[in-house]
Amino acid sequence: MPRANGTVGKVPLAPKGHPVNPLDPAAWQSWEAAWAAVRAGQADGVGLAITARIRLTAIDLDDCLDDAGEVTAPAQAVLTTFLGAYVERSPSGRGLHVLVRGSCPSGWRRQPSVEIIDHGFLTVTGHGFPFPHSRLAYDEGDLRAWHAAHAPQRVSESSRLGRPNSPPGEWFTRACQARNGAKFRALWNGHLAGCPTASEGDLQLLLLILYWWPEASDTELIWALLDSGRYRPKLCQEQYIERTIAAVRRLQAPREHDQSLSD
Repeated sequence: MPRANGTVGKVPLAPKGHPVNPLDPAAWQSWEAAWAAVRAGQADGVGLAITARIRLTAIDLDDCLDDAGEVTAPAQAVLTTFLGAYVERSPSGRGLHVLVRGSCPSGWRRQPSVEIIDHGFLTVTGHGFPFPHSRLAYDEGDLRAWHAAHAPQRVSESSRLGRPNSPPGEWFTRACQARNGAKFRALWNGHLAGCPTASEGDLQLLLLILYWWPEASDTELIWALLDSGRYRPKLCQEQYIERTIAAVRRLQAPREHDQSLSD
């Protein structure tokens, strides 16, 4: 599906051609059936639904192949860490997908040119990328160690705002135990939770935080976002965080007005 910025969005489709939720098991097909649809011209590609049940983690490396097909040094370090994992070219031809057996710990999910997908939808090509394999075993231990070693350092950013990291307050417990607590926890841990982009996820998380913590100041909202698993360098860009907080306040204002009328 064409986007306003000129790129093409990857919309999951059912066999009859209508959009579907890729995480709904009722919409899933076998690998063979999906590729048959592509060969028949009914779809442009195949997507893989990744859920906690299958204990699979995809590491999406963007723009890591040059025109000659050489791998950039950061991407090669990832491949070296996960020798034996399945590696393929991404649909763009300039990126790589690394599929690792194991569940990824809570925490960061996106950094520049790197995205972790352990609950979502990944378009795949089946075009395996040759890389020398010195061993066939790869497991959750490798994934946990790599994830921890590349976690963004948040202490300096919180200190810049005049506050060290500290545990969330009582509002956090109430939010986790609410009827939509599963969505809140997913957003807090850095997942998309049904949101089309990470930025939309930031917005939805802040709206939920304000619902349970209505007296939170703008600075406290920033602290909460930095303390969550959504942390990535973009959150430290003042223009981005200011726009996001302003958008949350605009969306929250009508709700507060409606509440005052009902009171």
